[in-house]
Amino acid sequence: MLSNHLCYGDSMKIKEIEAIPISHPIPEEHAWRLGGRQLPDGRSYAMGEKGVKVDMLVLKVVTDEGIVGWGEGFGANVSPLRGKAELEGLKPRLVGSDPFKLIHTPSGGWGISPGINIACWDIVGKALKKSLCELLGGPTATEIRPYASGGIDWNFLKDPKILVKEAEGYLEEGFRAFKFRIPPDDRAVSLVKAIRDAFGDDLDPIVEANMRFRTAKAAIRIARKLEKYDPLWFEEPVRAETPADMRAYLDIRRAVPSIPVSGGEGKPSARDFKPWIDSHAYDIVQPDASIASLTEAKRVAYMAELEGLLCCPHNWGNAIANAANLHLVASIPNHYLLEFQRTWHWSCPAFRALEGTEILKEPLEMRDGLIQVPRKPGLGIEVDEEALKKFPYKEGPYAVPWETPGIGKA
Repeated sequence: MLSNHLCYGDSMKIKEIEAIPISHPIPEEHAWRLGGRQLPDGRSYAMGEKGVKVDMLVLKVVTDEGIVGWGEGFGANVSPLRGKAELEGLKPRLVGSDPFKLIHTPSGGWGISPGINIACWDIVGKALKKSLCELLGGPTATEIRPYASGGIDWNFLKDPKILVKEAEGYLEEGFRAFKFRIPPDDRAVSLVKAIRDAFGDDLDPIVEANMRFRTAKAAIRIARKLEKYDPLWFEEPVRAETPADMRAYLDIRRAVPSIPVSGGEGKPSARDFKPWIDSHAYDIVQPDASIASLTEAKRVAYMAELEGLLCCPHNWGNAIANAANLHLVASIPNHYLLEFQRTWHWSCPAFRALEGTEILKEPLEMRDGLIQVPRKPGLGIEVDEEALKKFPYKEGPYAVPWETPGIGKA
């Protein structure tokens, strides 16, 4: 039977797909407050946000042979009900399809299609008794260095010591690099300085701009001030959509060559990445299996490797996305670090894959600052379906408006 799957992929069919939305309230002490951003008119700002709950959309795909594959809706996890509606529209095409064929179907985008792609890879791995890492070309590493991705509570703009205290916690957990969000002005410099001064080379700073700089010149001005603090990279300094945006990235790279520039987390396909890779607009590419799909993210990593670029996936999702991106990184020769988000922004400890998880029967392991790549078939994780019932979905917004400190300067 397995040989038939390998040669023709015509024996197994999807029997059922279920979308399971879950929620977790955010305790006030963990509420994040993310700054607003300047609007294109250059004179006004979008309001910031304060988080009030975490939503996750778990996708369960069952075959006629009883194999279960797990996926996760990423863009849909902001609105799981929208994700469930999207699934209803896709079911007529997906039910009865062969998961061996679906893993080769382009499926990137903000919604549930990338999650279905991951679930199909999980099924294929379990059918062939191979881990995803093995299916994706074989392991180039058995353990991966993660970095703590946080710095999202913009109260630290009032006092960089707040950011330093957050970083101390990550260092104690075993992380050796820390990514945090910055405003598009000189306050960014004081934040990076505070981290480097506090930890030296024990904890490397990574700077995330979330495209807040309006122009390449504005980003270059700050990047030059950051050079002496040696951040690992400068992530998405400006918008990244048009050919003009691509030229802005090239300008930033030329002006400040000592700081690598990264990006691409929101790009849904290898086709979208290709001109950015070909032109070397990025030093580091950041596809995400839960946005581009695992299939497309692997293609992106391969294209980047051909151009001598590193691949460091975006990984802002929860347990299933964590595992998928971990297998992706472990299967490529140009791997670097893997993001592990540590905030309550669209995530929480109970929903993630590391220690503290409540939705997996066993967490991923981190030893001596390295994440062990699962060796079991498929994703190598086991979702606890009974545990999912402890987190019933709660309707309502995941965030409410929040006034950013110093918004007139940001």
